[in-house]
Amino acid sequence: KMSKESVELFTAARLAKIYGVTPSEIKKAIKDSKVKADAIKGGCSYYSKATIEKIKKALPKMN
Repeated sequence: KMSKESVELFTAARLAKIYGVTPSEIKKAIKDSKVKADAIKGGCSYYSKATIEKIKKALPKMN
């Protein structure tokens, strides 16, 4: 069983930088794939690697 602290989490803005797309494209992909944030801290949504795989599938440029 993994502890929450060991899971690396990413914001939409960080994902946009990693994948070379705009934050709005990431946000649209998140909405389209209907994923929920794995954590919310200070109003920012954070996504785990497993969730990011689902988001990535919804990105037109990644397919």
